Formats: sequence, structure tokens, C-alpha cells
Amino acid sequence: MSTASPTSQTEPVPSITSDPRYRAARRLITSGRSADGAIEMLATLVEEARSKYGEDSIDAAAVYFEYGNSLFRAVEKRKAGEMEIMMDDEPTTTRGPTPEEKSAAAEASEKRAATSQDKSDAQGNDAVVKASMDNAPSAPTKANQKDITDEELALELMENSFAIYDQYYSEAFDEEGNEKADAEVSDTAGGKSLVPWVEEQLPRVLGGIGDVLSSLGRHPDAVDAYTRKARHREDALRDLSDKKDGKDVEEIGMDFLRARRLLCEANILVAEALLRCPRGQDAVLSETGDVLVQADELMDYAQGYYDQARDELQETVYIMGRMAPRTADSVPEEVSREFAMEKENVCFCAQMLGGVGNMLAERDEEEEKIVGPDAKKPRVD
Repeated sequence: MSTASPTSQTEPVPSITSDPRYRAARRLITSGRSADGAIEMLATLVEEARSKYGEDSIDAAAVYFEYGNSLFRAVEKRKAGEMEIMMDDEPTTTRGPTPEEKSAAAEASEKRAATSQDKSDAQGNDAVVKASMDNAPSAPTKANQKDITDEELALELMENSFAIYDQYYSEAFDEEGNEKADAEVSDTAGGKSLVPWVEEQLPRVLGGIGDVLSSLGRHPDAVDAYTRKARHREDALRDLSDKKDGKDVEEIGMDFLRARRLLCEANILVAEALLRCPRGQDAVLSETGDVLVQADELMDYAQGYYDQARDELQETVYIMGRMAPRTADSVPEEVSREFAMEKENVCFCAQMLGGVGNMLAERDEEEEKIVGPDAKKPRVD
């Protein structure tokens, strides 16, 4: 299988991603301005992508996710504003990150990751936003769906996107797990496979789905989405490790550091979602009714994912320390800037981990009050 490293400029991407409106909308989303035109532009692009490429095409899937993401980010921003007003007169307490804060952290991480690409799109974006808002109809995909909230629509769009990506990815490999020749792949760009690009999008879409499910209070379903995201991140890191060929980690480059940090973030999200599941109840998937985690095992699983995330963060910081000398004056400015952005991402990851650690400590204290210190179930390492 190919490595799920960040898609380079030379690898094929869906045609729709070159559309100025798509690029402008992405820039608005990553800057926290979904409501400033991104939603309207993407609503128009959804219909155009369906008409031009087909409703089950990779191009349509790319717009489905961005449209859903823009709707959700706008909702989260509105909720955060309302919560800030409500909490003005309330005392501060130690707590883990709220879904809104987690979403904001993910958005900030994505913003920093997209900075270098977005710089080339900065010119002309304002004109594209204005023209699209002037000519865009009201969200066409929502027009025929009454009594559906923006969060529910965002979830539907993201799930449609994932289904298309997942099918494409599954069909791109033969029974032995080897990638087929480009001619055998159902959907290509410029005669080349889109597998590397889809491979990168799958965990991103699963993370978006998990965020929406968590916001909707469907925490067991969020655990499922985040767990699948973590598996993709683990596969990507394993692929990079297999291609190491005896080289030092600093020789592999920023991809290895980024892959470790992304796996750490995914494990943190799983642990947090487990801690948000209803206490004293099995974690049950809403659609199938399957028990994901039994009630008496929730805390152990959460602790386990937290421990994995902590170990990954420690390794990430160690690798970052070994790579630091390469970002001194002797290296290109672009490399130093990329390292600085990744360092900031790692700091956000540490904050997320600390929040979940606080949640675990609070749960332990509450359990101790209920059952007593001697009766509390010991943690299994």
C-alpha cells in the first residue's frame, strides 16, 4: 500500500480542488470564517460537482466534506459565542476540552497545515467570495430536506463523502492487498490513481464525522469514528516506518514527525469520546445496536488510549528535539517555517492530552467518593 503522507503538489488530486471557489472556501474554513461566504460557495459547487462529475464521484465527495465541514464549523463558532456569554458570570472549574474547544483546536491545526498551500491562493480570493455570494442560490442540498439541522446535514454530507472515498479505496486494491494499475482504478485524475489523495482524506473525514457525532451527543458513535481514524493514522505511521530502511528519523523528514503527532491526536480523541459516554451504561452504536464497549470497561479503555497518546507525544517531542538542529540558520526558510508550524501543532496536542488527563483524574476522584478508595477497581496497564 502507498504511504498516507501529506499529498505533494505533484501527486494527482480531484479536478474540483483546482476550482477558485473551492480554494477560497477552504481558506475561509481554515481561518474560522465559514459563515463569510464558504457555505454559499460550497452549496453551489455541490450541485456543479454532481452535474459535471456524478454524485458518487471523488470530486463530489471532496465538496460534500468541505460543505459539511463549513456548516459544522459555523455551528460550533455560534455555540462557542453563546457559551462564552453564559459562562461570563460562572466560576471556572477544572475540566476537559469541550467539543467546541476540541473542534477549534482541530481547525487551528488544519489551518496551520494548510498555510503554505493557501498562500498561493490568497490573491483574488475576496473577489471570488463576493462573486460567488452574489450568484449563489440558497443552499441547494438543504432546500429539499426540511426539519434538518445544520449539524445533521453536515453529518449526512460527511458520511456520503466517506462512503465514496471508502469504496474507491477498497476497489483500488486486489485481493492480495496490492494496488491495482492505474488503468484498473475506477476514477483517476490525468490517467493516474487518486489513492494517495484518498488515503489522506479518509482519516480527515472520519475525524469530522466524529466531531459532529460528539457535538450531537452521540458519543459511542463518535468513539467508533475516532477509533477508525486512529487505525488509519497508525497504518500511515507504520508505512513510513517500513520505508525508513535504517535511516535516522531526522532523515525521513517532517512527514514522520507529523504522522506521529496525528496518531497521538487520534488516540486523544478516542479517550475523550469514551469519557463522554453515559456513565454506567454500555457504549452502544445507535444504528446497529452493537455494544462497542461494556460499561465496566469504559474507564480502562479510556485510560489505555490516553496512555498510548502520552507515549506517542513523548516520542514525538523526542523526534522533534533531534530534528531541531536542522531548522537552524543553515536550512531553507521554508523548512524552518514548516518545523515551527508542526511544533505549534505538537503544543496543541499536549494541551488536548492535559485536558483528557484532567477528565480521567476527576472520574477517579468521583469513583473513589462513591465506592471508597479500597473498593476502586485497579487500572490495568
